[in-house]
Amino acid sequence: MFQKPEEIIMAILAVLWVALNYYAAGIATAASLKYTFLISGCVLLWTIVSFWLWRSERILRLYPVLLGLFIGCWTFWLNYFAQGKTAADGSTIWYATGWFKLILVIVPIVASYAWLWRRQHQRKLLGK
Repeated sequence: MFQKPEEIIMAILAVLWVALNYYAAGIATAASLKYTFLISGCVLLWTIVSFWLWRSERILRLYPVLLGLFIGCWTFWLNYFAQGKTAADGSTIWYATGWFKLILVIVPIVASYAWLWRRQHQRKLLGK
């Protein structure tokens, strides 16, 4: 691991990326340790998986999934907003439910793959 200079550069960028997300999570959650560490931990795990996929040259096929999972890392932010709030009927706020978060993760994945399919289909029609 870290045999090539570009791997070292990407590792340094990954550390900066996690630090930037930690800082942004701290600001976004008003420095709530629980949610800042949840978001930062998920982003750290996401970054490690992304780095591993990049090293094994599989990232091009899976970047829409990685985009959706990155959005999933930040869904804990919705829990922070819903903290202490309940709907009129006593249930949880709609944006803090698991189904809404699942939709937030799935929509970018499906949209990205649809866009890629459409782009590839247009290339075939144009003969490229």
